[in-house]
Amino acid sequence: ISPGGTSINHGFRSAAPIHHFQDGRSLRDRGVCCGKKLIVEKQHINAFFEGSAPGALRWSYQVPEEKNKDGAWVQKGTKPVLALSHQQGEHVSGKCLFFVRVNPKGVNEKTLETDLAVGEIQGSALETIKALVADLYLPILQEQSSWGKMPVDHAKEFLAGAGKMANILAEAASCLQGGVGLKKPDERHVSQYDLRPGAFTQAANEPEVAHHMEECLTDWCSKVEQLLIQANAIPPGEEPGPDTEIEYWRGHMARFNSLSEQLKSRECRLVLGVTGMMHSPASKRWKGLELKLSDAANEAKDNVRYLGTLDKSFEVLREGGPQQILDSLHSLMQAVMTLYKIARYYGTPQRMTTLFCKITNQMIRSCKKAILEPGKIWDQQKGKLIANMQVCVKLCEAYKQQYIFMRDTMKAETPEKPFEMDERAVFLKFELFAKRLNKLIEMFTTIHQFSSLEQHTHIAGLEGVLKSFHGIVDDVKRKPYDLLDYTRNQFDRDYLEFNVNVHDLEISLQAFINNSFENITSTDHALSLLAQFHAILQRGALKQELDSKYQVIFQHYAHDLEAVQAQYEAYKHKPPVPRNAPPIAGNIMWSRQLLRRIEEPMQRFAQNKMLMNMKESKKVIKMYNRVCSNSCYVCNLLNDWPCTEYCRGGQCTLG
Repeated sequence: ISPGGTSINHGFRSAAPIHHFQDGRSLRDRGVCCGKKLIVEKQHINAFFEGSAPGALRWSYQVPEEKNKDGAWVQKGTKPVLALSHQQGEHVSGKCLFFVRVNPKGVNEKTLETDLAVGEIQGSALETIKALVADLYLPILQEQSSWGKMPVDHAKEFLAGAGKMANILAEAASCLQGGVGLKKPDERHVSQYDLRPGAFTQAANEPEVAHHMEECLTDWCSKVEQLLIQANAIPPGEEPGPDTEIEYWRGHMARFNSLSEQLKSRECRLVLGVTGMMHSPASKRWKGLELKLSDAANEAKDNVRYLGTLDKSFEVLREGGPQQILDSLHSLMQAVMTLYKIARYYGTPQRMTTLFCKITNQMIRSCKKAILEPGKIWDQQKGKLIANMQVCVKLCEAYKQQYIFMRDTMKAETPEKPFEMDERAVFLKFELFAKRLNKLIEMFTTIHQFSSLEQHTHIAGLEGVLKSFHGIVDDVKRKPYDLLDYTRNQFDRDYLEFNVNVHDLEISLQAFINNSFENITSTDHALSLLAQFHAILQRGALKQELDSKYQVIFQHYAHDLEAVQAQYEAYKHKPPVPRNAPPIAGNIMWSRQLLRRIEEPMQRFAQNKMLMNMKESKKVIKMYNRVCSNSCYVCNLLNDWPCTEYCRGGQCTLG
């Protein structure tokens, strides 16, 4: 600013000296210009609040920028200014404050909070939006306890989508930060030479400039080579799911896109032009890398495209339980096989092995989540816990069966491109996990069966067995490792010890059972005790021991038949009847008591088909039929008894 002019007095008050700026405009002219600008901005703001203007306002505080002839943004001056921006495509490099009208009809001062959204962007816009979504909105939404009339499943679906969006933003921001940054040439060289062949030749003839450009391109070659050999490696100790496969290729694609954008800049074009004119070693090296770079970029783009078609299937793996995954398993396998057929880059055994390994990891993770969702393993109801584990084992079996079916189908349909992958690497983890679950199922089934003894403490002698059982379970509970961690081999040793202890407990129970049936005083009492044992003891060895007791009781029943037969023969002509009882009624009562004594146990024995078919049982059955038929003498004593005709058929059951 250069002051100029003199003070002018027109008879009024003294006027301030007029200052002129370097652009030739006076302070007064600038004031008029600023006033017009303020009026326009005010009109635009009023239209924004009324709903007649576009639904966004943006104020930026930065050094003004403009595009040069090469299309790059360059600063105009050094002093930042505050400006209202309402045009699309303006470059923001400083601080930015934005207002978005949510209500299309306008902004009301009474509903300002719902009609207007406001935020700040500082630095990277993507980083700011990521922080806004992932660090602010998503945690608040996840803590939301009431969703009004929205169904619970819709709320879960919305939260899953919001979480997915936050992950994508975080991955994109990470890719931009961790992308390959190409070394830029010195600014004095960039400003000195134009992007023309003649300027390239002139720069190539300057030793200092040529050497500097060669260094830049050599650095590029090294960085690009490292990017090309970067593998989709799995960090040790981690078991990523299929979502990480899509994220990896999206990140890879973003890095290649970043490289492509950098190569379009004036600085990079100058480096390539000068080194190409020199025919330097770095230039020849770069030409070879350009083809690989283009192919790798196409591969990343193609892989993102085809892996994106599996997103719905991966969502079931991520959000669903074992049963839901089992129901959608066929469609998942079909989608992956279709990808293998048509994908140009991804349809290779190596890529399929990587993808299926991550699918397996996600299935195992979903199974663990479903098993632990009701609570800690030891606190869960054992029947439900066992059922959940059985579904997970079923999923493992169906997963491999579906793969074998699809593999064989593709081999028959497309013999020129059969489906191949490392099956051991894919299924080994799940098979080990299923093997662990089978052991846990057997262990908790044993615990559940022995726990039922607590409901029958009225059986004398069970207290000691229960005490030993609780000691065995407490030993397992004290183990410090995760029971679902199939990589911990210590469980196998503890499981073996548990089975040994349970076997010893079964031996003591067998001894208890044998003692209970050594001195049978009553067939009915022995059968009732046996039924109680059958209800609470489900172990295979114990059930065999209980089944053998049927033979012991049946043989004792034969003695009951002999006793009834002897009593019948002794009193059939003059049965003992209660005092003052009529003769006929007393005889009937006596005969029914004898029949009831042998008939009720036989009805229970008859339910055991194996016992009835045994050779040793035939003699007892014949004795039973003989005792029943001999007791029909009562009908012969009653000429007018209604069951006489019935007895003639040999089917009398003594009334």
